[in-house]
Amino acid sequence: RVIISAGHTSQDPGTASNGLREVDLTRAISRKIIPHLRASGVITLSVPPNMDLSRRIEWINGTGYSEDFKDIAIEIHINDGNKSGLEFWHKGKDGEESKRLATQIMESTTKETSYENQGIKSEFDHEFGSLAFISNTKTISVLLECLYIDNPEDANRLKDESQLELLATGIAKGVLTYLGVPFRKAQATVPPKVTPKPEAKPINKPSIPTSTPNFSKSNAAPSFNNNSSPTRPNERTNSFSPPGVPNQAPPMSREQRKDMVMKMYNKVLGREPNQNDLNYFLNIGITEEKLLSRMIDSQEHLDMVKAKSDFDKVKKEYEKQKTTLTRLRAEYQDNRAMLQNLTKLLHQKNRTISEMKSRMQNPTQFSTLNSSSSTPKNTKKYKGSLSSRIFHFFSNILG
Repeated sequence: RVIISAGHTSQDPGTASNGLREVDLTRAISRKIIPHLRASGVITLSVPPNMDLSRRIEWINGTGYSEDFKDIAIEIHINDGNKSGLEFWHKGKDGEESKRLATQIMESTTKETSYENQGIKSEFDHEFGSLAFISNTKTISVLLECLYIDNPEDANRLKDESQLELLATGIAKGVLTYLGVPFRKAQATVPPKVTPKPEAKPINKPSIPTSTPNFSKSNAAPSFNNNSSPTRPNERTNSFSPPGVPNQAPPMSREQRKDMVMKMYNKVLGREPNQNDLNYFLNIGITEEKLLSRMIDSQEHLDMVKAKSDFDKVKKEYEKQKTTLTRLRAEYQDNRAMLQNLTKLLHQKNRTISEMKSRMQNPTQFSTLNSSSSTPKNTKKYKGSLSSRIFHFFSNILG
């Protein structure tokens, strides 16, 4: 089983040069590959158009196709860099099934078209370390860069329907050889030429509308349709003229997009992107505005905002506890000083009581002292009895 995915979307058309857009070419090539595979008896799915890269990966993984069942996923892209020919990328390192598939497709396609072989490369050799489509899908996955849109010779090939047919045939033959299935040329390869028939319908219909809008010239509507008639895909994109207006601005180069992504990550998330994130955003050609919107809506940013809010609450509580601690320390110091004073008074009291006990246990000593001091002279002032003096002494000490 095979899944064919056309790289890029109308909102993210990919590279553009020499009057061509990557999104239109990837869809055209994909549409030409599928009939050959189906005619040869291979179950083939096409990823719905206008899904961004993450949704394409999610859709493929949602089919249940996987490497365990030898299922294949191929994404078509158009290269840039002023070289010429084909450059294919495979999953993992040497020896894996993905590399064998990419090798087989390269051999059959170069044989069919005589295009130059720019190499079969591991995603690990990519400047960003990996390719999201290859590394995140569960199938035997390859990414095919077909010709160089900024090379005039390759651009002429991409404008030639017969060259696109040869390219699609070579890719289909490579897949079938890998699967061990004989190639049967699809008779549905003529459908591209059926496109003039759908074009004829819009040309016939203008005669009806042109009669109703009196504000426009009768020749204006047919001339618009004639200009948009060469290919069905272009006719479709022309009908969406408002979204097409932003595409008039020259797209950023890969290096400019890389710098933009790096700056936005540091500014919004406070860190540099990992290789997978960087590669993903470079591949989808995201604008600065959309990247900012995604980052703000991301779970990581929401977690950061929540963490900041939690930090502010903790900080406020910390300041409150700090004030309480300062007050308790002051109270502790006061209580400690008071306790020291009370302890000192208690020691003095105990010493006094001890002295009193000692005197009471030896009354004869005190009576002798009393008599000796009282007999010699009668002129001495009366000092009271022993008990009264003890009471007086004790009361003076206690206060």
